[in-house]
Amino acid sequence: MFGSLPIDPRQLLKELIQGLMEHDNGKTWTEAGNKVWTDAVKSSLKRIGGQQSASTKCYYTKAEPDMQEFLLDVVWWDKKEGIEGASLACECEWQYVRFTNSEAYAREVGADFGKLLVFKAPLKLMIFASSEDCPAGPILSEIERYLKSYKHHVAGEIYLVLDFVPVPKAWIARIEKSGAVRPSLSHFEIYPPRRIPPSSHAARLMATQYAAMSRTEKYRPSRTIPGSVARNASIPGEW
Repeated sequence: MFGSLPIDPRQLLKELIQGLMEHDNGKTWTEAGNKVWTDAVKSSLKRIGGQQSASTKCYYTKAEPDMQEFLLDVVWWDKKEGIEGASLACECEWQYVRFTNSEAYAREVGADFGKLLVFKAPLKLMIFASSEDCPAGPILSEIERYLKSYKHHVAGEIYLVLDFVPVPKAWIARIEKSGAVRPSLSHFEIYPPRRIPPSSHAARLMATQYAAMSRTEKYRPSRTIPGSVARNASIPGEW
C-alpha cells in the first residue's frame, strides 16, 4: 500500500539524535528543557525530511509563518505529480516537571501513541523520555496495549518508539499483515554493538559533564529530564 519508506528507520534515529546533540552547539542536549527540546526535534525532522525529497513538506506549528500542526506534532507530507499523502507521522511527549507518577506519564504517552494508530503513514515515530521516577517499562507496556487492541493495522506500517533519556534507546513494531494482528514491540539497535557514533562537540561536552558529575558523590538525581544525565549511565558518543 505504502511503497518504499521515506527513510531507513535506523538512519532516521541516528540523524535525529545527532541533530539534537549538535543543536545550538550542544546546549540543547545538555541544558535545555521541555519546549526547547520539542522545538529541536521538530526542526531536526524538518531538516531530515527536506533532505529526503524536494516534494516533502514538513508540517508542525510555526514550521513556516502561519503554519499549524496537521493533526499530529510533526508530519512529513509528500505531494508529487498529483499524488499526495503522509510519509512520516510523529508524536512527542516529554515529561519534564509535569509527571512524577509513572502511571500518569505512561497514560499520557499511550494517549499520544493512540493518535499514531489511526493516522495513515508508512513510518510512525513516538518519542518520550523516561526517568528514575517514570521508568520506560510501564510506558512500553501501555504502548503495547494500544498496539495489540487496535484492529485496523495496515500491512507495511512501521512503528518506532524512541526513549531519549538518559540514553537513547529504541523499539520497533513492523506490521506484516493488515487487521487485528496484535503486534509487539522489539528492541531496535540504533547503533551496532560497540560502535561509537560520529564524534561531535555535543558528545565531547556531554562526556566532560558526565565525568565531572560521576566524581561528585553528592550527585543523586531524583529524576531525569531531557538534557540531564543519570549517574552511572552510558552517554551518547560512548556506547
